[in-house]
This record gives sequence, C-alpha cells and structure tokens, in this order.
Amino acid sequence: MYIGILTFQFANNYGAVLQAYALKTYLERNGGQVDIINYSPYYLESRCYIFPSFKQIIDKIQKKGIFYTWKYLIWARFKTLKKRLKKKKKFKTFRILYLGINDKKIRNISNKNQFQYDICIAGSDQIWNPKLIKDDTTYYLDFISNNIKKVSYAASIGTFDIEYYKPIMSKYLPNFDDISIREDSFKTLIEELSKKEVSVVLDPVFLIDRSDWENLIANDIKFDKKFIFMYVFNKDDEAIELTNLLSKKFGLSIIHYYYGDLRKKLEVDGKCFYFDGPLDFLWYMKYAEYIVTNSFHCVAFSLIFEKEFFTYPIDDVGSRIIDLLEKLNLQKRICTGKEIDSIITDIAKIDYKTVSNIMYGLKHESYNFINKIIKRGENIVE
Repeated sequence: MYIGILTFQFANNYGAVLQAYALKTYLERNGGQVDIINYSPYYLESRCYIFPSFKQIIDKIQKKGIFYTWKYLIWARFKTLKKRLKKKKKFKTFRILYLGINDKKIRNISNKNQFQYDICIAGSDQIWNPKLIKDDTTYYLDFISNNIKKVSYAASIGTFDIEYYKPIMSKYLPNFDDISIREDSFKTLIEELSKKEVSVVLDPVFLIDRSDWENLIANDIKFDKKFIFMYVFNKDDEAIELTNLLSKKFGLSIIHYYYGDLRKKLEVDGKCFYFDGPLDFLWYMKYAEYIVTNSFHCVAFSLIFEKEFFTYPIDDVGSRIIDLLEKLNLQKRICTGKEIDSIITDIAKIDYKTVSNIMYGLKHESYNFINKIIKRGENIVE
C-alpha cells in the first residue's frame, strides 16, 4: 500500500518536522510504504530563508519602520549567520534521515497523474489555515486524481477568520473520502463546508510512544544545570514573568527561545536554543524541570514526557491547545488572565496517571481512524 503525505515538511519548525516523522512512522509500522511529498512553495518556504525576502523587508518597514527593520530583521540575521546555517543543516539532516526527503523540491503541482498513491493524506499541522496557504488549493489535494483515496489527518485551520475562504473550502473539502481535524472548535464548521462526517483526532506526535521519542535523543549533556524550558515565541510579558518567578522560587536556569533583546528580561539566562535542531528540542523537553510555552507541540511533548508545564495560548490559534487540555481536564494549566503568584501556589502537580487513562481512549480513537483508512487502502490494492 503506497501512501503519500502532504504537510509543512519544509519548515524549520520543531513541531512541523516531528509530527511528520510520527505520522510517517505510525503508517509504516502498520503496513504502509510512505512518501512525504516534498511540496515546498516559495510563498511558504520563504518564511524559513536565512535572509528575508524583499517583500518581507517592505512589509516590516510598513509595520515597524526602517530602523526596527534594519536592526531586528536584517542586521540581526547577519550577526547570527553561522548559527542560522548550523540550524538549517540540522533540520536538513533530520529530513533526510528521518523523513526520507531529498533536496529535490516541488514548487508547483499541476499534473494529476504525477503521483500514483493508493491513499494521499493531507496533514497534520495548520495546512488549512487560510492566513498561511491563502488561495493555494494544493493542500486540499486538488492535484490528486479521482481514483486515489483522499484523507485528512489532524488537519488544522488554526484561525476563526476564514469567511473569505469558505467558498474555496466548500469546493474542495467534499472531495475527501475521510476527514479528521485536530480541534473540536472547528468540527461543526468543517462538517458544514464538507457535507461529511468529521472526526476529531490527536496530533500525530501522540501516535507513537514516549520510548520512540526517547530513542531519538542523544545521551550527551546539552546543559549541566537544572532548568526551566521556556518555548515562547513573540513577546509575552506574562509568560516571562512566570518563568522568572519559577526560576527564583526553585533556583533554576532558563533555557529559552530569545536570541535578541528580550533575553535581557530573563533573570537567570541559561541558554538560547533558537538555533538548535529537532533532536536538541527533544533533549530539552525530556530533561526540563518545568516548561512554559505558547506552542501547541511544546504542550504536546510536555504531556508525552509527563512534565509540569504552563501555557499561554495565542489568540484564536491557541484553540488547539485549549481543546486538548480541556479533554484532559488540565484547564488550570492555561494561564492567561490569572494572577502570576497564584499559578504556582494554588495548582497541584499534574496527576499523569489520570491523564494517561484519558489519553488512552483518545489515542485509540485516532488509531481507529487511521486503521479504517488503511483498511480501505488494502481493499484498493487487492
């Protein structure tokens, strides 16, 4: 059975490549021969370029002014060039070794006979987020011929601002044979647009076991003190304040994602991991004492490694964090709007035995969805 996956594999983003690895691994263990389609459109991949595009520079000037753009977008990247190249190499190596992807990129897909899969899967990640993909209908598998089964696995919209894109989604979603998404928040909407029953499943990182992730982690020591792992992208004063409070209370260093001026706000600056690769990210997750984050996949790995964590979801894109934690009865770990002092004094440690019991049921719902589409693929092959 030949399966193709279309996702954001090109992104130098920890969650993007790790979820792709997990989905590929699970499918292969269950009888699939799996390809991750190396679709890398310029308009999306340019976000990962070491130097900003002309359009990015103009956009930033219009929003922030010339001085800000020069200091933080252009000069900062010159200063960190060696580190950025090292990070790019680490992601490239991960894609080659663990995703089976070479350097031959596909910029445009127009030939419907180009791929001969039994099943093509769109997802996971925010592949249906209109703020990211705009009018690109590739992520709705419009390039796949009608004799190939079209499926989405844990696809995410990521934003409620989709009114303009509803006609596009209404046109292409009904062509899917099976649809699953990552957030309960969008289930009714996707059912209305697709005219199909929609399943809500877990992100692919939960499909494989903790031991599978630990087997990827090297035995070397990347930091020799106890630490808080702070994966907060963009400025978040509340998250910074909480991290500093935890650091002071428990005598911990801070491993963080800030390589610029924001690191001055941290009281115990342990190390910046902004330029590290996917396997480094897993190491820090495994060995952290506490985790503070606004990243969905950082929350996911906090659960996998059974860590004490706190999260500050970002606006409507945080819906996937909120949905997941509500299912696990971990709403208290959502810190937005709470008094900083009360967060660490009033909250008991996470009862991971109870969380594991709930997660067991959620995992089997996800396994059942995938096993159903694999069974259909087997029928096609026969």
